[in-house]
Amino acid sequence: MTREEFDNLPDPKFKQGQYITDGEDQEFEISFVQWDFDREEYYYFPIPDTYAGKIYQSDAKLTDPPKDPSLEVYELLFGDK
Repeated sequence: MTREEFDNLPDPKFKQGQYITDGEDQEFEISFVQWDFDREEYYYFPIPDTYAGKIYQSDAKLTDPPKDPSLEVYELLFGDK
């Protein structure tokens, strides 16, 4: 890949730090964004050492960050307010 081709890659739809889902079984905070030359689209990785794999941009949708465990316990004890 030449420098000119690299400079002409489209911008990724999602950015580091955003939470995405594939709508099936994966949901994570984006840590790394890479270009797939064969599929000609970006794919996203979570922070290292997680069970999740990668999500391709065409499968990705923004999602809310997971609830803090203390909030989940509060809602379990006192109801969702």
